[in-house]
Amino acid sequence: MSTDGQRVSPLLRKLWSGAGRSLGGLRLSSRIVLVSVLLLLLVQLAGFTVIRESIDRNAHRQLADRLVLGERIWQRLLEQRAAKLSQGAAVLAADYGLREAVSSHDEQTLRSALDNHAGRIGATLAAVLDTSLALRASADGGNAGWAALAPQLVHRAGGGGGKGAAPAGAGSVEVALVNGQP
Repeated sequence: MSTDGQRVSPLLRKLWSGAGRSLGGLRLSSRIVLVSVLLLLLVQLAGFTVIRESIDRNAHRQLADRLVLGERIWQRLLEQRAAKLSQGAAVLAADYGLREAVSSHDEQTLRSALDNHAGRIGATLAAVLDTSLALRASADGGNAGWAALAPQLVHRAGGGGGKGAAPAGAGSVEVALVNGQP
């Protein structure tokens, strides 16, 4: 284009006239079909966009609902597991053989009883602590990590008896304390 706006470059004029001839050269029925096809594609594209957005919104809403449900199920499973461990710890504390091993200070017998009871209730660790939370014996043979976790676990479990959980390295530890008086 020139600066006066009156003149059109020959290349643009040729392209414009070629486009006009190609559409102008079509019969009326062909132009109607072409416009109908373009409108149909436009309507399909709009429908696709609306449907896709609706599906995405629905999927996100369902995902949030399922996460909440999964969290409730997970909490219930943890509560059931904690109840099972508390019950098992209470049985262990009431066990005559364990009480005798604690009172006799026989560490080998105490460790054997802890191993046996831990396996029976599905615990990965069972330990006997003294009143100052020092480790007297454990089923795993004196895990050093247990000594560092003991005060935190006792605090979370409520001191004299209860249950709680605490982070332990890459995982977590669930504890059931029983105030057993041998």
